[in-house]
Amino acid sequence: MSLSISISSILFGLILSSLVSFLEMSLSKKQRWLLAIMEITLGTLGAVSAQYLLAGAFGPVLLGLSVVPMTTGVLVMMGLVRYAYSKLA
Repeated sequence: MSLSISISSILFGLILSSLVSFLEMSLSKKQRWLLAIMEITLGTLGAVSAQYLLAGAFGPVLLGLSVVPMTTGVLVMMGLVRYAYSKLA
């Protein structure tokens, strides 16, 4: 994969996981910054790994990025962080 696709997938994951984390924080009115940082970080890694594993295999492609697998990767990784947090807290 080229460097531009790697950087784009990192940015996609970062933006989507940040948006979901901060919307959730504003709705629940709890300031859980550590959880938000972990969700953003692992959500970004989920997007990058989905892009590398399933590039162009499913769904629409936008700017050379497979949108559906990347979105799924972000949401699954964020869900895993949320599950681990609920078990530890």
